[in-house]
Amino acid sequence: MANWQQLSEHRRTAKGMLQTSWPLLMLGGICLGIALMFCLLWSGRRAQTDLLIVGVGSLFIALPLLGTAMWKAIASASPVQLFEEGLHWCHEGNQRERGWDEVSAVYRKEMYRLVNGASPSDWNRHTDLRLVFVDGEEVHFNHSLSDYNRLADFVQRATANRLLPAARREMDGAGVAFGNVLISRDGLKFGRELYPWPSLESVRVANGYLCWTDNRYKRCEIAMKDIPNCTVLLQLLQEMRQPAGTLSGRR
Repeated sequence: MANWQQLSEHRRTAKGMLQTSWPLLMLGGICLGIALMFCLLWSGRRAQTDLLIVGVGSLFIALPLLGTAMWKAIASASPVQLFEEGLHWCHEGNQRERGWDEVSAVYRKEMYRLVNGASPSDWNRHTDLRLVFVDGEEVHFNHSLSDYNRLADFVQRATANRLLPAARREMDGAGVAFGNVLISRDGLKFGRELYPWPSLESVRVANGYLCWTDNRYKRCEIAMKDIPNCTVLLQLLQEMRQPAGTLSGRR
């Protein structure tokens, strides 16, 4: 790593940790408040054991919620240093570094939970960037890290640039598998059903899902988080569908 060219560094931030865990913190805090209230009521009325039961029950609900919130807040490895040649990170006190040629699969989750017409933001965003290496090791990142979008986009581009040439060659044979999706010169196959390229009316990405509709108006979708190397898949879809079709949408 001595000669690697560093591009950026990404560290966990207090705001980012709060954005990734606030719903659990809020629910856990409410349950903890209820537990304390009923325990205080019981202390003044010791004959009423039902108050104690409710208080202890609420406490048993609050503790897992607060524990999960803490885990989500610190689940992402930090700090992460991004290099032209690979990346370096620290997780649970262990320093690790990997080159892009050691990455076998990248999974990216990007979803928004929009309630009552809310606009997409980091406060209702759910993210997970999972890298799987050739020896089976994995690492996770999320938007608790500073400048997370830059990190995730660069990781996907760097790995796609390395994997695309081999994937294009495989298209001429049995095709390329991306989890439950397989694409070849014949078309897009999902499960046991094949959708020939001329039959596809639209292919798009919307709120974390890859969706497509054929000329029978049959609509299918699969979560992008379940598709390894989705950037490679999207590039191949675009190449196969041009100029007749369209590929559009947002993650």
